[in-house]
Amino acid sequence: MNVPVRHRALVAGAVSLLSLTASWCYSTNVHAQTPVLTGKEIVVTPFRSEMDISRSGSAITVIRADEIQKWGAQTLADVMRAVPGVSITQNGGPAGLATLRLRGAEARHSMVMIDGIRIGDPASTGGEFDFSAVAANDIDRIEILRGPQSALYGSEAMGGVVNIITRKGKRDPKASLTLEGGSYGARSFTGSVSGGTRDVDYAFSTSGFANDGFSSYGHNIRRITRNLAAPLENDPAQKASFSARVGWQPQQDMRFDFGMISMLNNNHYDLSSGDDPFNRTRNQTTQVWSKATLDLLDGQLRSSAKVFANRTDKHSGNVCNDVWCKIIGPNSLDYRGDRYGIDVQNDLKLGSYGLLIFGVASEAETLFTTNQALPRGSSIRYVTGDASQGTQSAYVMHQLPLGERLSLSLGGRIDYTDPNQFATWRATASYMISETGTKLRSSIGTGAKSPSLYQRFSQYGSLTLRPEENIGFDIGIDQDFLDKRVQSSTTAFETRYRNMIDWSTTNCTSEQLTNPEIGGCYVNVDQARTRGVEQTLVFALVPDLWRVKASYTFMLAEDKSTRTALLRRPQHQAMASLAYLGFDRIEIEPRLSFVGHRVDIYYDDVTFQSTRVSLAPYAKLDLLASYKFDETYMAYIRAENLTNAHYEDVRGFGTAGRSVYVGLRATW
Repeated sequence: MNVPVRHRALVAGAVSLLSLTASWCYSTNVHAQTPVLTGKEIVVTPFRSEMDISRSGSAITVIRADEIQKWGAQTLADVMRAVPGVSITQNGGPAGLATLRLRGAEARHSMVMIDGIRIGDPASTGGEFDFSAVAANDIDRIEILRGPQSALYGSEAMGGVVNIITRKGKRDPKASLTLEGGSYGARSFTGSVSGGTRDVDYAFSTSGFANDGFSSYGHNIRRITRNLAAPLENDPAQKASFSARVGWQPQQDMRFDFGMISMLNNNHYDLSSGDDPFNRTRNQTTQVWSKATLDLLDGQLRSSAKVFANRTDKHSGNVCNDVWCKIIGPNSLDYRGDRYGIDVQNDLKLGSYGLLIFGVASEAETLFTTNQALPRGSSIRYVTGDASQGTQSAYVMHQLPLGERLSLSLGGRIDYTDPNQFATWRATASYMISETGTKLRSSIGTGAKSPSLYQRFSQYGSLTLRPEENIGFDIGIDQDFLDKRVQSSTTAFETRYRNMIDWSTTNCTSEQLTNPEIGGCYVNVDQARTRGVEQTLVFALVPDLWRVKASYTFMLAEDKSTRTALLRRPQHQAMASLAYLGFDRIEIEPRLSFVGHRVDIYYDDVTFQSTRVSLAPYAKLDLLASYKFDETYMAYIRAENLTNAHYEDVRGFGTAGRSVYVGLRATW
């Protein structure tokens, strides 16, 4: 449902009150079913090594496989929306570009990894990752680490890190198959097999998705649909993925792992300025990796070397959204971005002095883009971009427990990308008070991002660009109440950015300013600040009968250069769900999402002028109901946007109305 302007404060206040009222009796992670304070949750991302989450001073959310299966049948974007500090925007339907921002950072400042390997597109403007490409099959968990993390992971990890960890096979063979169909002609399947022996384990999965779609432009937006002279055309989409992971352990102190994932996304799309039945895009991302691990010194030293490579191939046809294209006619654009490298890491156990992690990494990125008039093959293909750059890095982190209560960590990293070099650091602290079920935590660190290949070497670029930089800190408290029936986590944060790269019509070369194809360039011009509060809540209202989950984020995100709000960052964002488990074999869970006021840009492709506009707040109600026939078969129904809310993630791009999807899952 739409939220009228006069009700904005009321809705925001009600959501905030729900979170804060419940927090006096509950604790930590919205998705973590295992309480944070029990010491049984093992995570990898905050330390680059397996570690008890209770030792982490950073703000981290873990989304497990069961939550992903319930809410992420089409894309992971919908699952991520419930995480505090995370905002997702999507350009149209389930195959439209979906980008993620952590704590108000730009999409290019949030590192996305699959099995610990960066997966962003080197050929895109900022190197950001498209979440619409990832299917929700065979994922073991997702770890979302918030705050600057460049000291751990290098360039790009300024807002935080999202690590998508695929499933490892276990000894008992297991297989699953899910079939789903529903609104907008949607049909999908996912299938997986896994298992292993004492020495070898394996996990394979595949998925496919197709729908008849709706118009990427204007669908379900009354401002647009009520003034149409003709119906909007649908934009269908098709997606497919395949993943594999194999492990071999020939002896107890030696292990080899191999993995790959390939994701294909085909769809029709529109621009935000109008309906276009001829635009097509094809995007394929493939990643392969291998890792060798060796335990030395009677297990005191673990050394590992990971070799990886990924490629993103994108083709767009009949795109006419700039002056030159309108002159020469429809054309075909091809983009290819490659990334490959090696990371050598050592974990040295120091007994009562903790764990010392140190290593080196080398990475190379390439970009290759071409332009050809349509139909393809009818004319010369022009090379519009051909560039590469390499990065060498060294890092070290010391994780030090001081007794059973206090844990400290301190780390640093140096990255060199010719001609730029930057050093980053990070420190965290956590303090446990087990008698009261309390965990106090804090972190502070710096982040940086080297200019992308496009920002440096395209016709709009500059070789003199400096790395973008930030510094951020947070402080939080995780608290258990009522014998861990209630868990609450509250975090206050602030991050300051400088040397941010943005588009400018000043400080450019004369050619960039006078050529109508260019008209500007990328420069280090912006400064920004984000600050706010994140709140999560899990509440066993009635044990084994009613369960409440809630999250709320209040955030102020400001461009310090212009004294204006940063685009597409809601000041208020919340989610609440209520699961009823009282029926035998039946689970019912409604989920209410609220996104507050945001600022966006309207671009007029006739006058070539941009205007800041306001996007109205909205609330959206979803419902999941499932029935378990036996240990093998389960049926479910997922209803989305039950109240048929009319809203926009991005100005001009359509969103789904009331939708229903029915599925059958078999596991054996």
